[in-house]
Amino acid sequence: MAGVKVTDLPALGTAAPDDILYIVDTTADQSRKIEVQNLFGGLPDIGGGDFTSSATISGENDCTVTCLRALYSRVNNIVTCTYYLSIGLDLGFTTGSFNIAPPVTSSFTNARDAFGVLTPITDPYANLVSAVINADTTFEQITFTIDLATAGDTLTFVANIQYIII
Repeated sequence: MAGVKVTDLPALGTAAPDDILYIVDTTADQSRKIEVQNLFGGLPDIGGGDFTSSATISGENDCTVTCLRALYSRVNNIVTCTYYLSIGLDLGFTTGSFNIAPPVTSSFTNARDAFGVLTPITDPYANLVSAVINADTTFEQITFTIDLATAGDTLTFVANIQYIII
C-alpha cells in the first residue's frame, strides 16, 4: 500500500507470527523489516498465572494438605510461587511432610534449587516450631516439612517459594 499514510491504514486486531513490521535499524542507519515473532527475541521468558487446579500434592506423611490457592510468576529460569495451604497433622503427630509439583518443571540437582518461607495465617507463630522447604531431586517436586507444637493441629499457611529451572 505504497503512498498511504500510516494513520490511514486499517487497524489489525492480532498480528500473526510471520507478519512483517517496518523498523529503522539505527546502528546500521538503514530501513529494514522484522517479523512479529522475532520482535521480542532479546526479552526474557516471562509467564505466570493461577495454577490452583493443577497444584498436585503428593507424598503426604502424617498430614492432610489442601491447596486453597496457588499463583506463580516466571522470569527467565526463576519461578516464584505463592501457595495458600491448609495443613492438618494426623492425630498424635506434631510433624508432617508432603510434596507439591512445581508449576514449571525443573530437573533439580540439589535441595537448594528450591527454597522458601512458610507463614501461618490462622494461628500465632508460637504454634509453628519449624518449617523446611526445599527441592526434591528424586521426584522433581518441592518438599515441605513442618513441625507444630500441638499434635493433630490444622493450620492455614502461605508459602512463598522460589526455584530455578534447570
